[in-house]
Amino acid sequence: MDNLVNLFECLKLRCGYCGIEKYEIYIDSVDGNYTCKCGSHTFTPLNLDLGE
Repeated sequence: MDNLVNLFECLKLRCGYCGIEKYEIYIDSVDGNYTCKCGSHTFTPLNLDLGE
């Protein structure tokens, strides 16, 4: 259990094409770009902490 990741420190992203929502650590990266299973590289962050 040395590789535990606190999900509160990860961005939750929504794919701009298919709308699937996942934490960044669960999205595949191809050539340094997040890539959704649908092939899109466009994501919208959902859990940005504004003002904290």
